[in-house]
Amino acid sequence: MHTRDKFLKILSVMIAVIIILAGCGSNGQVADSTTPVEDFEGYTILLPDKRNLRMTVSEQKEAQSAAFLSRQEGSAFQTRLYCVDVTDVLVEADGTVCLLEVALRENRITLEEIAAYAKLDAYEGFCREFVRTRYGRTRYVYRYPEYDLRLTYDYEYYGDGKFDLINEVYVCGNNQTVTDDFSYDPDENWGLTFTAVGADNTSITLNCTQKAGQQLDTLIADFYFIDLSDRELSRLDGADGVEVYQPKPVLQRNTETEFTLDWTEIYGPLPAGDYVLTLKVSDVFDPQNRQLLSKFETRQTYVIPFTIP
Repeated sequence: MHTRDKFLKILSVMIAVIIILAGCGSNGQVADSTTPVEDFEGYTILLPDKRNLRMTVSEQKEAQSAAFLSRQEGSAFQTRLYCVDVTDVLVEADGTVCLLEVALRENRITLEEIAAYAKLDAYEGFCREFVRTRYGRTRYVYRYPEYDLRLTYDYEYYGDGKFDLINEVYVCGNNQTVTDDFSYDPDENWGLTFTAVGADNTSITLNCTQKAGQQLDTLIADFYFIDLSDRELSRLDGADGVEVYQPKPVLQRNTETEFTLDWTEIYGPLPAGDYVLTLKVSDVFDPQNRQLLSKFETRQTYVIPFTIP
């Protein structure tokens, strides 16, 4: 058997074992969103080498999007796909070319296959692999010439012996400095969960549950952006700065906080439809206490889909 085929077969077996073990975990359910199917009929992905993961992106600064897919067996968490500084992420799978989100949602390609192809590409020299374990969670970064692929496929363990499988995929522009100690994007856990309680054409009401986490002091909902699923929304004239986002609700520790964000002065009234709220949460603390945690994040992003009826 050819070395490449043998390597891929071993990887597939290893990943299959992980999935079987994960079936012992939580049985929680999370609702899925819908995305229109889009095939690029007759489209061919042209690559400069013979890499195994046949994927392309279009670079676009400041672009951000998120997709929430069905949970995998053994996990209460949705699989989450984030695209940062890139658009039109296309993958060749099952003999066709389509958006990565569509390929994952329709099971044309699996996370396990993506992980196996990327690891094989690193083995054959088509990309570089970086690995970082932080707070017991491992993330893999595969740096291709055109983009970064970041995969979190690991377990979150709880004090009662239970665990959940975490599945996150980031496709990013590779304009960040990556070193072997993985010195960027530590993705610290602040123990925050957001739920959209209700929305109308001028505001949204959110419920925030905070439990545990590694934050230092006071968490606040600092500012946010609202986008449609396929494009950004334009803000009103004079609403370009973050100072227009008021008030800045405090997210109370170890409890639930309900608050309303009114965007009348930022976007004006919005029509009915599906939207994505990108919420920036800041940890406000005495700078002298920063030494308590290494590589501590002062601001993190939470993506919350919602619908205006």
